[in-house]
Amino acid sequence: MTKAAVKKRLEIEQTGGGLKAVEWVVMACFAAVVGVRGTIVESPHIRQLDPANIVGNEGASLIISAVVLCGVAVWVFGVWMRGLRGYRLTGMEAGVGLFVLAGLAATAAASDKRASMTDVITVVCPMLAAMVLVQVMDRGSKVRVMLWVLVAVGFVNAYQCADQWMSSNEMMIEQYEENPQVQLEKLGIEEGTLEQWQYEHRLYSKDVKGFFTTGNSAGAFFLMAIAGVGTLAMAGAGKEDRLRVPVYAVLVVALAGGLVLTQSKGAIGGTLIAGFLAAVGYKMGGRLRKYRGLIAAMVAVAVLVGAGVITWYGMEHGRLPGGNSMLVRWQYWVGAARMYAEHAWVGVGGGNFSDYYTHYKIAAAPETVKDPHNFLLSLLTQYGPVGMIGFAAAVLGPMWMVTGRREQAGERKSKWALSLRGAAVLGGVVAVVLLSIRPAVLSIEGARNLGELLYGIVYLHLLPVMFFAIGFLMLWAGAYKGGWDKEGKRLSGLLMWCAIAGVLAHNLIDFAIFEPGVAMAMWVLVACMVSVWRMDAAGKEWRMPGRGRSRFVVGGAAFVVFVAVMIVGVVWPVRAGMTVQEALRRPRQTLGLLERASEMDVLSGRAANVAGRASLQYSKNAPNEEIERRLVGNAIASFEEATERTPASYKNYNGLAEAYLRMGQIDENASEEWQRKAYEAMEDVLARYPGSGEYQLRAGKIADELGMEEQAVEHYAKAVRIEDAYREQFRVMYPGQEIFSRLGDEGYELAKRRVRELCE
Repeated sequence: MTKAAVKKRLEIEQTGGGLKAVEWVVMACFAAVVGVRGTIVESPHIRQLDPANIVGNEGASLIISAVVLCGVAVWVFGVWMRGLRGYRLTGMEAGVGLFVLAGLAATAAASDKRASMTDVITVVCPMLAAMVLVQVMDRGSKVRVMLWVLVAVGFVNAYQCADQWMSSNEMMIEQYEENPQVQLEKLGIEEGTLEQWQYEHRLYSKDVKGFFTTGNSAGAFFLMAIAGVGTLAMAGAGKEDRLRVPVYAVLVVALAGGLVLTQSKGAIGGTLIAGFLAAVGYKMGGRLRKYRGLIAAMVAVAVLVGAGVITWYGMEHGRLPGGNSMLVRWQYWVGAARMYAEHAWVGVGGGNFSDYYTHYKIAAAPETVKDPHNFLLSLLTQYGPVGMIGFAAAVLGPMWMVTGRREQAGERKSKWALSLRGAAVLGGVVAVVLLSIRPAVLSIEGARNLGELLYGIVYLHLLPVMFFAIGFLMLWAGAYKGGWDKEGKRLSGLLMWCAIAGVLAHNLIDFAIFEPGVAMAMWVLVACMVSVWRMDAAGKEWRMPGRGRSRFVVGGAAFVVFVAVMIVGVVWPVRAGMTVQEALRRPRQTLGLLERASEMDVLSGRAANVAGRASLQYSKNAPNEEIERRLVGNAIASFEEATERTPASYKNYNGLAEAYLRMGQIDENASEEWQRKAYEAMEDVLARYPGSGEYQLRAGKIADELGMEEQAVEHYAKAVRIEDAYREQFRVMYPGQEIFSRLGDEGYELAKRRVRELCE
């Protein structure tokens, strides 16, 4: 670094240079996202038909991601491109670049391009936030405040888990038993199906999951929050303070209690792994650093050997060792391996796993899934080998970097002392954001009077914010005003490193790492780890190259990319999603609004699919044949459009087959022709879901009515074989329970009888 650059840097740090406010705004932006994503159930790829949700799940997730993108843009355009700060390397750059390239290639090849683009944005935004946080967290005080937010959000989830365990799960069961249809419609589950049985099985098991979609995801968050408490405890360790020890003890007990309540074996195992690594690092860290290359090679070999042993065991026994969860995981992995074999270069696209999984699913497997429950296999199947390598490099790069030696900086010392005023302001901002956002995302339904409405407001909106404030204030009150000493910094970095390793180990049998709340927390932890390592250390900074025209060109190109991502990746789907949700609230304008939604986002087939289903539903109550014919015609056109936009999904072809059959009932003169079209559509369904006994039975019935005996026998026989295999696995998984037939007893007996009759 030149003397002029050093002088300018010191001047900026002494005077603020107008940067302090900007950097705290960026930090507040990212901290608020950690708070929001950790206290709402965010699932961008679960598309529920809930009229009370204004923007839909995908839209809400994209809006949050847009906030992250704006925070990144503020720093890039307002600080770095103006030459006010250099860019400090994080170890993530090459990996993030590779992953973005893989994401673009996967999106181009994906069936559902909107789902793929949404997935890329959702996965990449936390990475970018981490890269920027390393730039703005140049003081220990900033690192500690971000960890306060992370721990406080964990405290909120501990409260939520306790509430679910004690009462709210029971209340949800009572609401379901009172009116099952309400919950099933929101989830898009048909009554009398295996999906309903599975939902009831999960419901009555009383899964404790905090504000996440699964207990495994909540467990992963608790793991990182516990590490956050440990990291904070390293500041002032050994110093006398009457408040600090009890505060940290209460928080650890609460977080550990939440972890236990989730009953997540993977998360608990990941926590034990993290603890073991921390103990080894504490005792032997200095000696291990000398041999980090050899150790990394040994770990890589161990992973490969372990993968080989697991594959051998699975192929020999048809399952993994363990209970039902390991049996079905092996089936997920087999289907995913088949998928990868046919999409080896760029994958099927992010968010497209569920559309393709049915092509390769083992017929006996009881359920379809959106992820193979292994983060490496998930990346490999959806983003190809380049995407998997890029993601792995993005997280392992910083972990590798911080295990190396660092040189002390000669020109300055970072300020580690904590500014309680700044911390309080940032915590207040997060609390206000939570109080503002939660009512927009979580609606209060079924309130019959003012008292119930007020109870809903307190329970859904105020209590989570109150527990966040309590957790944050506990940390604020027990904070050590000084900074970490040399040993404290080493142990802090070690704890965060081990927590990240524990999360990665846990996600070898899960997908929590891709849930937005968990992902944001993990990448914030990565940023904190790198920031602690870089404190008081010399290192190269990459400054905005060039002056005048060249800087304008680079900045202009970056701005164009930012605007394009915001318009195509965020504005289009959010507007379309809001219009779809509005259509659900306005029955008389539903079809017109859905048509507009489809035009707003040409990359998505969702609005067309919903329009097709709505048209079929309305046709059942049409006042006359002409209107019925027109509505069924609209359904056919909508499903055809949906098949063009998401050709890998069997659901649109299934809707098309149903619409053709309905048209055959209306147009009796051309009934056979419509039936043949329905059979062709069912062939398209079975090409995408060959392991479905229900659809094999349905295709068999249509072929039977058309007099296509050979085809009918083939479909009936497949339906019986699939049902028999499923029943055998059901007995293994749920011994002693009455078998829930996927075909239904009547359908199963019909298929067997028709095979006998047609073969005589």
